[in-house]
Amino acid sequence: FFRFGASKNIYASQTWDFCEEVSRHLCERWNISQILTPADPADCAGLDDRNAEVLKSSICNVVNEKPSEWDTNLDPVLFDFRTSVNSVTKYTPFFLMFNRYVCLSSEVDFVKDSKEQGGSSGKADSLPPFTAAVQEQQN
Repeated sequence: FFRFGASKNIYASQTWDFCEEVSRHLCERWNISQILTPADPADCAGLDDRNAEVLKSSICNVVNEKPSEWDTNLDPVLFDFRTSVNSVTKYTPFFLMFNRYVCLSSEVDFVKDSKEQGGSSGKADSLPPFTAAVQEQQN
């Protein structure tokens, strides 16, 4: 909440028994609509579990390699996770969160050079069709 603010929707793979009083209070307080998804594991196909295991093992590797300063070396691991394309959504978590592709510092010079030469970076032209709807909702 502190980094990006409260979300407008919360998707939970649990039943109402799990989500009851605290969730309702938070939703009312921050005007969030809560939408439940199926709790059947076959519907989710274990994607969250696999992502969680990959992230967990990556963090464990950093902690084991640099136990005294693991927290300062966590950002590259998280960046890799945030910029990896999800096989189901076909988008990166970064793109879904910010509605844009990540721009690396090496690409900034390329974009700047191509604009000076009258070209385009190609990324703005290749945005998925749903982004127009997302941008319209943001306005």
